[in-house]
Amino acid sequence: MPRPSRARLVALALVVGLVAGCSSGDDGEPDAGPSTTRPEVTTSTAPPFVPVTAGTDEEGDPLPPPVHAVFSVVVRGDTSWSPYASRELTGLDAEAADAVVGRVRQIEQVLRDAGVVASFELAYGAVAAICERAPELLDELESRGHAIGLHARTLGESFRAVRSLEEGCGRTTTIASGLPAMADPVGPDPTTAETLFDAVAVLDVHGIDQVVGEISPLCEGLGLAGHTNEYGTDAFTAPWRSAWFDGNACIDSPAGEIVLVDQVALTPAQGAVRVGPDAVDQLASPFTQTLGWAADHRYDEPEEYPAPGVFTWGVTVRLDDLLPEPPDPEAEAETEGTDPEIEGTDPETEDEAAPPPDPRVAPLSTEVLTALAELLEEWREALDDGRVTWVLPADIAAILRPNAATAPSTDG
Repeated sequence: MPRPSRARLVALALVVGLVAGCSSGDDGEPDAGPSTTRPEVTTSTAPPFVPVTAGTDEEGDPLPPPVHAVFSVVVRGDTSWSPYASRELTGLDAEAADAVVGRVRQIEQVLRDAGVVASFELAYGAVAAICERAPELLDELESRGHAIGLHARTLGESFRAVRSLEEGCGRTTTIASGLPAMADPVGPDPTTAETLFDAVAVLDVHGIDQVVGEISPLCEGLGLAGHTNEYGTDAFTAPWRSAWFDGNACIDSPAGEIVLVDQVALTPAQGAVRVGPDAVDQLASPFTQTLGWAADHRYDEPEEYPAPGVFTWGVTVRLDDLLPEPPDPEAEAETEGTDPEIEGTDPETEDEAAPPPDPRVAPLSTEVLTALAELLEEWREALDDGRVTWVLPADIAAILRPNAATAPSTDG
């Protein structure tokens, strides 16, 4: 019988305490997780790595190394148990569940048209609803080259997500997002290196070895790591094999079993409730900067590449953020009492105005999806030139851990 790794033994000890003392583990309620003493932080560096290069052009000059881009779609409602009525997954809102399925299919069509494979990370309420209402959806996504993962915002919630996926659809996953939230104890105490350690340990127990999301800001805030490039604009470029078992989840270790891939979040603009076309356009900046950062290394020797020798960029979107913008109450108040005699006003058209979108059942905003499709189309030239390749988290893990069991995807 193979001997368990040190990381696995530590994680198992953590999770026993977590399961015994875990609260409901959902939005707004703290997890009664374990208090862990973190080992001394190590500063060992990784051994020589094999960089991912792109060959040479017709004149023999080196081409810029490709950027491995990871697209994540987070499927989560305003609560983690949505579209159910409670965290116990009782009282399914069938119409809302069907709307979730429809939204997934909407964005998948946009990604498919653009030649983008993606990781779909589902909160436990969403995955339970999909398994009940449209279990074939997950097969459809995987048949088109996408991957299925889980999303959680507390440690206890991660167990619910794993259980929902296993019991509802008979599936397991090796991908997760939401690490910064899981490392947040949801209370008066701030996130610490110890709570981050606990969160990664629990993911290890789940069999998660690929973690995606906005991770570097958390690491920076804890003083555990810095930016991975010189632009300093959130265009993170280097994934890493987490050395969490040595006490620092934010540094790279060749023995690390969990691969972390940074992403930039597509979020509503300041003051907005939903993502609009302007927010989509802002994705172009960090993506372009990452391509430039990779190009800066085209004449470098392999040992001059930033460890671990592969350039990445990622974007994560939450489906609920792509719903139509709700009406502005202040704008409506300004139009009340409008004189129908004033040119440009029509009381009849006011009566015929469409009702505001119901976020419970509304489809994704066509305007936002169009903007996203146009942006992805702008990046197609870089895709065709080999400067960028859309990959899954498993592809990154296979590059960083070539001797591990994780295999890269073959679709897309």
